Amino acid sequence: MAKTVYTTEVIELQNGAEVTLRPLNIKGTRVFNEKFKEFQGPDTPDEERALEILVDLAAICLKRDLPDLVADKDALEEALDIATIYKILEVCGGLDLKGMNAQLTAALLEE
Repeated sequence: MAKTVYTTEVIELQNGAEVTLRPLNIKGTRVFNEKFKEFQGPDTPDEERALEILVDLAAICLKRDLPDLVADKDALEEALDIATIYKILEVCGGLDLKGMNAQLTAALLEE
């Protein structure tokens, strides 16, 4: 019997849907990393743009298990909150955003 080398985590979204989070495969990681590059560079994105990027990153992570939700951007935004996005990005993308930018994190958590 094969053993998995990664951990999974089941979370509940704001709309009540449950999803099992697992790390992205290589193809998904490439797409994820390209999108994440929008945080890097000379200009830090403003709060609104940063939130868009975070939702897009979460969509990349959820696309495999919840394609219908990801296809409807409004429904996706209704199903997510900042803490849930952070958990999704931590498990699927290996990111710890809480430590990445304290000011951005504080601003987003205030919303």
